[in-house]
Amino acid sequence: MKNKEDLVKLVSRDTGYAKDDVRIVLNSFIKIIKKIVAEGNDLNISEFGKFSTDQISQQQYDLNSGLVKNI
Repeated sequence: MKNKEDLVKLVSRDTGYAKDDVRIVLNSFIKIIKKIVAEGNDLNISEFGKFSTDQISQQQYDLNSGLVKNI
């Protein structure tokens, strides 16, 4: 599987639901996960995975040299 559309096809085939219906549910699922994580919360789905954010240092990209500097 390479992308979201491949997942839509597999779920549609497995469940018998129309691809358009599966796409709606999958897009909603992704949107909700993004919202939860954007609010600073972790989401742990048993037997699937954990979604969370990590704090990273702010960086500055120098267009002339192509170097990334931590600031």
